Amino acid sequence: MNILKELKQAWKNAAGAKEEKPTDGSLDKLKEEIEGGAKSEAERPVLPESAKYEKAEYVPKTDEQLETAAKNTLAEYERAALAAIASQSEAEKEKLEKSRGKADADAERKLAEIENAYGEAKRNLDGDVLKRGLARSSIAVARSADLEQGKADTLLAAKNNYDALINEIADALLSLDGKKQTATDELMKELANKTAAKVEELRAKDEAAMLDTLKYNNSLEEKSAKEERDRLELEQRLYGEMLDNEKKRQELDGSKSSQESVYAGNYNKMDELLSKMNRSDAARLIKDDPFFRANLSEYLYYKLYTKYAG
Repeated sequence: MNILKELKQAWKNAAGAKEEKPTDGSLDKLKEEIEGGAKSEAERPVLPESAKYEKAEYVPKTDEQLETAAKNTLAEYERAALAAIASQSEAEKEKLEKSRGKADADAERKLAEIENAYGEAKRNLDGDVLKRGLARSSIAVARSADLEQGKADTLLAAKNNYDALINEIADALLSLDGKKQTATDELMKELANKTAAKVEELRAKDEAAMLDTLKYNNSLEEKSAKEERDRLELEQRLYGEMLDNEKKRQELDGSKSSQESVYAGNYNKMDELLSKMNRSDAARLIKDDPFFRANLSEYLYYKLYTKYAG
């Protein structure tokens, strides 16, 4: 077993380790007795606390917030698309109404042309039979009847053409609302698909931002923990150096034998305390609490360490 290595590790973890203390307060009494009587000039240094870092906060968005944001990004597209549908429907309506007006005008002109044409034909017929002295003949009557029948047929054909065109225009006007609604329904389906895709895009960005925040906060925790470990290790190292210097000073002052007597007394008191504890708790305490190392000679500390933690 490398005792020195374990001691160094114990010293490094001393500030962060949880002490296992006897519940009756006997350890605190022993510390007060020994440390109060030692009157060592070496006091444990206390370095300034490590810097405190403020963590970033990020609240992930709810599904409702993501959907609202997605719809907001498509709001202008929706407005423009609905306006285009309405504009196209209105343009078609205006075009059909113009076609209906033109059909009315064409029908009136056609009727007038038919009337004029057959009127002229009737006048020519009357003039011809009159010249030939056939005004009251069966020939004149038959030709006049044929002329009237032709006029009637022509007028009927013109009316049928007009009616067919007007009906077609009327059907087209009636279908405009349906076409507009169909176009609107298709737009709504398209918007639903675009919104769903946008929600997933925003969700991915939201999760990425949350992950970045988590990584940032974790880096702060690691940095803070390292700085705290470094601070405690430096305190411990400085304290150890001070203790060593104090021992050397005492030895130079000729007080070595007196100090060894103090260490021996400390050893007996510590041994008595540890012997009353569970062995694993005693081992953990002597490893983690620098009190034992600070108030014993190296020999007596190793002896106590070997007895309970070796």
